[in-house]
This record gives sequence, structure tokens and C-alpha cells, in this order.
Amino acid sequence: MGLPSWFRVVTGLVQLVGAAILIMGYWVAEAVAWGGIWLGLVMLVACLAHVRVKDSFGKTSPALVFTALITILVVTNAA
Repeated sequence: MGLPSWFRVVTGLVQLVGAAILIMGYWVAEAVAWGGIWLGLVMLVACLAHVRVKDSFGKTSPALVFTALITILVVTNAA
């Protein structure tokens, strides 16, 4: 993609923060929605990045699947 190597580390940390927020949802119900929104935005940006560099559907599909799963998570917990 042409991104610097440090970007992988930052992306991993951002995803770990989102995962930690989802785990906090075990104790604080609102945290699930916030963690889901956080990770949903990360996955949406990942989808857009894959489309921008014209990756194949096979490379883009994991981000699409996780975006869909996180959307379902947020919608079901918002109700």
C-alpha cells in the first residue's frame, strides 16, 4: 500500500484499544457500542484503503466481513 512500516504498529494499537473497550463492555454495557463504533471506523477505513489501491476482493473481504459483524454488534447492543 505504500504506507510506512510504523503504521502497522499504530493500527495494531488502535485495534487493541478497541478490543479493550469491547472487553470493558462486560462490566459497562455502553462500552460495547463505543468499542464497536471505534472498530467499525477502523474497518471502514481499511475497506476504503483496499479499494483505493485496487486490491482484489479476496484481500478486501476480511475487512468487509469484520465491518458487517461490528455493525451487527453495535445495532443489537443499541436496542
